[in-house]
Amino acid sequence: MINSIEENYQRLPVEEMKIGDAWIREINHNIPFLGTTHGRCTYTIEEWTQIKGLECVKIAIETTMTLTEKEPDILSQQLLITSPINFNGQVCGKGKMIFAYQEGKLINTNLKMDALLQANYKTKIGEEEKTMGVNMNFRTQTSIELINN
Repeated sequence: MINSIEENYQRLPVEEMKIGDAWIREINHNIPFLGTTHGRCTYTIEEWTQIKGLECVKIAIETTMTLTEKEPDILSQQLLITSPINFNGQVCGKGKMIFAYQEGKLINTNLKMDALLQANYKTKIGEEEKTMGVNMNFRTQTSIELINN
């Protein structure tokens, strides 16, 4: 998780920004056993503030992500899955990040994510091939404070 957080704040713009300015980060990851995710994070400067004596910027975060199908692999073969796993899913998230820009430190982050995922695949049961499906609907909330003073 720390690597993910560091990856986010390492992508902050180096040029001067003002309230309302935004930038976008495209995300593409190959997730073992699931497939490929394609996503987009939009970051918007919300306000300048002082926290614990540090000059900070509050940044709004909006994220969307989709999953694409996965070709059968060794695990799929062991489970007798005979077709690509067709993922149909959307993940959406909103949150805030507070960053001490002069020190280059992330002060805290809070992110809520909602996901609705469906997976369909074919599997062999005995000599018969059957279509199977899994539906998942979940919500996560992550809140992290990274410095004490």
